[in-house]
Amino acid sequence: MELTPLCVYLAIVFGADEIAGLRQRNQEELASLREPKWFGSQTKSKIQSSPKRQRREAEWDDFLQKDILGKYITNYETVEQWLEQLAAGTPHLIQLIRIQNVTFEGRQFTIAKLGQHADNVVKPVIWIDAGIHPREKLTQPTAIYLIYRLLDDYYSGTNKDLLEDIDWYILPNINPDGFAVTNDRSQGAQGALWRKNVAAYPSYNNTGAEDNPGTRTAEPCRGVDLNRNFPEHWGYVPDHRVHHCAGTFAGPYAASENETRTLMRVLEDMGDVLSAYVAMHTFSQIVTGSWAFITDERPRNAAEMDRVGKKIAAAISDAHGRDYRYGLPPDIQYPYSGNAADWVTSALNVTFSYTLELRDKDSFPNGRGHMIPEGDIIDVGEETHAGMVVLAREVLAKWNGETADAAQRADARSLNNFLAFVFVCFMQRALCK
Repeated sequence: MELTPLCVYLAIVFGADEIAGLRQRNQEELASLREPKWFGSQTKSKIQSSPKRQRREAEWDDFLQKDILGKYITNYETVEQWLEQLAAGTPHLIQLIRIQNVTFEGRQFTIAKLGQHADNVVKPVIWIDAGIHPREKLTQPTAIYLIYRLLDDYYSGTNKDLLEDIDWYILPNINPDGFAVTNDRSQGAQGALWRKNVAAYPSYNNTGAEDNPGTRTAEPCRGVDLNRNFPEHWGYVPDHRVHHCAGTFAGPYAASENETRTLMRVLEDMGDVLSAYVAMHTFSQIVTGSWAFITDERPRNAAEMDRVGKKIAAAISDAHGRDYRYGLPPDIQYPYSGNAADWVTSALNVTFSYTLELRDKDSFPNGRGHMIPEGDIIDVGEETHAGMVVLAREVLAKWNGETADAAQRADARSLNNFLAFVFVCFMQRALCK
């Protein structure tokens, strides 16, 4: 039978699909055999390690376990070194993004971007940040654990698609200046409880210092609570604007702080791919949605936000039997305004935008407050990871649901075109003889 150009075209189209599928399967099989240059103890190697490789892995495990995981962080240079070694060992999965001179004292943001590199592939983004209130010391090692666990899951074959199909941006220390204060022993108890950045506004007096003695200094009042500084109902809770020495001072105006503006710019630049935002805090064991300042008004996507927020809280609770609740701050915590999660919900139209308050459930004498025993840090990391897996699954379902509709429309167009070609062949049989 002689093939006309039309029939040749049809054969090529369907043949190309088969070839593409075979190539994809081969690529997946090859990818499954890839190993990190050096990575943690749970990695299941398909190839017997050489003695040299075993020594390198042992050294890496020792560094990973003793100096980072499950420890309160007192020297952020150690974290920087850890991230650098991690990026050097797994360059196809993690990149470091450094933004210089962000803070009042000139410190930088170091953001870990995790996700399997793929050219010309648009993926949803989950953003997680920690340490906006420096005294909440549990948030930073929890962020570090999430970085470790996402990579380790990938290499152990568990939840591997969470790095294949999602890009994660994790900023373990969003307030480096404040972090330095909390680890400066010369600051005493006041420094250990530091909540703000260290921006200096010399014209301010000590108004409101008596309301929060833990932040009062012998010098003029300094510092802004970055989680009251975002331009979403900034100053709606009046005390945030008036009491310059208080730990919750919102700044002289909305987005006055460079840390705030930098985070806003980075998130805005992500555009529509930003699919979820999580700000980690302590303490209370709660997951909160928007709004933090009022309950009789809700964002238009509140039902979906609440549904997923409840699932996140349930997953965290199930991991180690700790009771986490979901709700709105005015109902289960206290009202506040100008926070990051509300701004992301409002300005960027992100449905899955949450504040996660980690352990403990209460302060002394009924709980441990911001400083739980160091031996419990890994448990907090594990339960937080469980919640983030639930969030990631919801992000993928929403993302694929949207793209699936587009793919379905494309398939329908292709089918219509194919039927048209067949009809031409049928009507003009001479073409296919």
